[in-house]
Amino acid sequence: MRIKILGGANIGRRANFISFEKGFNFLSDCGVEIVPNDLLIPDFSNLPPEFSGIVVLTHAHLDHSGGLPYLYRIFGNRLRIYCTPPTKDLAGILLRDSAKLSREKGYTIVVEEEEVDEIMNCFITVPFREEVEIGSDVTLRFFRAGHILGAASAYIKGPGEDIMDGGDFCTFDQTLIKGAELTPYEPEVFLCEGTYAGRTHPLREAEKHRFIGAILETYQKGGTVLLPSYTVGRAQENAQIIADAKRAGFLPANLPVLIDGMARDVTRVYEKYTDELNWDHLSDDPAARLLAQDPTQPKHLFGDITFVEGKWERGILINDSRPKVIIAGSGTLEGGFSPMYAGRLIDREENAILITGYQFPGSTGRYLTISPPGGQVYINGEAQQINCKVGSFDFSAHSDGAEIIDHVVALGAKQVVLVHGEAEGRQLLAEELTSRGIRPYVPSDLEEVVIAPPIPITD
Repeated sequence: MRIKILGGANIGRRANFISFEKGFNFLSDCGVEIVPNDLLIPDFSNLPPEFSGIVVLTHAHLDHSGGLPYLYRIFGNRLRIYCTPPTKDLAGILLRDSAKLSREKGYTIVVEEEEVDEIMNCFITVPFREEVEIGSDVTLRFFRAGHILGAASAYIKGPGEDIMDGGDFCTFDQTLIKGAELTPYEPEVFLCEGTYAGRTHPLREAEKHRFIGAILETYQKGGTVLLPSYTVGRAQENAQIIADAKRAGFLPANLPVLIDGMARDVTRVYEKYTDELNWDHLSDDPAARLLAQDPTQPKHLFGDITFVEGKWERGILINDSRPKVIIAGSGTLEGGFSPMYAGRLIDREENAILITGYQFPGSTGRYLTISPPGGQVYINGEAQQINCKVGSFDFSAHSDGAEIIDHVVALGAKQVVLVHGEAEGRQLLAEELTSRGIRPYVPSDLEEVVIAPPIPITD
């Protein structure tokens, strides 16, 4: 087996070309890396001419799916993109939004929304755990990865060879999504993320209490809370944490919660797939659970939330000084409607901007979190004084270093290819795996990993 890293050895534009000894090959994910005012795509010039056109898509986030329109320009309708049903729905929303931004921001390569419509015809959905044949004597099965709705770890098996692509995985239960499931297989090769390698998450429940406390403090001061949120996963997680806190009496039941922008459309997809959500954690109130599961009821899954529909409602909301919570993308204050709201809220001390996701270096959100109170940050090109409360919370949907190791060991993988993480963190994982008798690989972008024959078992 050979694995060519076309992108995503570090975080961003994940794309791995995998070829079996008997000739079958496929692309595992096809993402982009978001940089200021542009996107970086995988190096398709290094995609071998014998590429089958098969893409196994582990989930919808753009660092895994955003390169598909560019790949489509090369291979057209030859592409067959396998994913779970929720992933197709979410990818459609994200790819259309990315195409719109490519035109508005003048990206190096502009994608038309009509192209996204065409590529969606190449998607083939496969329910979790259902086995499908994707090549001669080659099968695919998806297992829940616990990262976001629809996220999968993909098990691909051919004659004498098999590989598990973990995608992005989270082994612990989130509020909305159950943790990654173990599989009945012990794959020879595990393609493993290292996003949080070398790091340890704080206790989730403690972070929730801090988060709810910050919202309550802002409410009591008569202020508004802005939650700049990644639109797929984090926005919905934030909304459900607040809904549960309101039902439990930790937040006022009449506290308005509003969702704006693309997060609104994504939330509707989450409501479509309630059978995929973590009902054990949704609420301690049985009546609320039954209400959310009843399709005839007008209530939202996430409690009494309000979707902001269009400029008129947005204008009213901006000028409404009553306490409320606004959830809007982007999570880094680099796009969407969150910068607009931040610009209106940041100069008043009764308000709060609470950051709940990773802030990449150079982003507005990163500058906001490291700037002192009373300092300045540029939002949409304008200098703004930071008078509001700023808070940061770790609600990661990735396993940390120790959890990654535990997952690899539990899977029974013999060899592990470490991608999607900083080189230093992946090297730490490699050293720990080696000490446990597991053979690691730590490739760089454009490097080809040649998988060694199975390690012989000796008494």
